[in-house]
This record gives sequence, C-alpha cells and structure tokens, in this order.
Amino acid sequence: MSIADLHQEPSRSATSPMPLERSLARTNELLVGRTNTPAWWTALARNIDDVAGCVESHAVACESVHRQLLPEHPRLAFRVRALERDHVELIAEAAELRAVVAAATDQAAGLPIVLAATTELVARLRGHDRRAGNLLHEALRQDLGESG
Repeated sequence: MSIADLHQEPSRSATSPMPLERSLARTNELLVGRTNTPAWWTALARNIDDVAGCVESHAVACESVHRQLLPEHPRLAFRVRALERDHVELIAEAAELRAVVAAATDQAAGLPIVLAATTELVARLRGHDRRAGNLLHEALRQDLGESG
C-alpha cells in the first residue's frame, strides 16, 4: 500500500473541507465577529468542543496511518513521533482551552485571555497540519521514486 492510498480522503473536496478545517474556520469567524455576549460565549464554547473533538479524532486516525507508514519509510520515524507528540500536546491544549472558555464565560476581563489562548491553539493546529502534510508529501515522493 502506498502513502497515496493511506491519505485518500473521499469526503474532502473544494466544497467540503475536513471537519477540523471547518471548525477552525468557524473559530476564526467567532474571533473576528466577537461580541462578548452570552450567545457568543456559548457559540465559542461549542466550537472549542468541536475543535477538541476533531483533534482527538485526527489523532486516532493518524495512529493507523503511522503504523502503515513506518515500515515502508523508517527514516521518517523521528518526524512521525514528533507528530504523535504534537497530538498529545494539542489534545491537552484543547482541553485546557475548554476550561479557560468555561471559566471566562460572560466576563469581559476573560476575553483577552480566551482570544490569546484560542489564537495560539489555532496557530499550533495549523503548524501541525503543515508538518503532517510535508511528511506525507515526502513519503509519497519516496513511493514514486523521487530523490530528496
């Protein structure tokens, strides 16, 4: 099985982004359109729950891919393990952000803390996604016989 087979995602298309991408896009919308109203806090809390759930699902799905990837691409083991450590850290950060949002709900003083924590998590998730994409790209290039 090639890395291309491992990375097939039939539900992904230009009009149907991955669930995490949708959740992150919604997070950005909420941050840009923040109102500090009870409805906004509720929507943000639900969205953070969605993001956390997506991160957890992503980590579980990647375990299978990593198990299949490593025997064929052992030189990528260090990078795979780094991504797996990222998963643990990102799940913990998402859980921490849930707690921060819950504690700050309806408190104007909590807004800067929530904005900073949410922005940081989104940046870390996007960085992780880039590193994972680069890893898969390199493995695919190896499968196709390209050097480098």
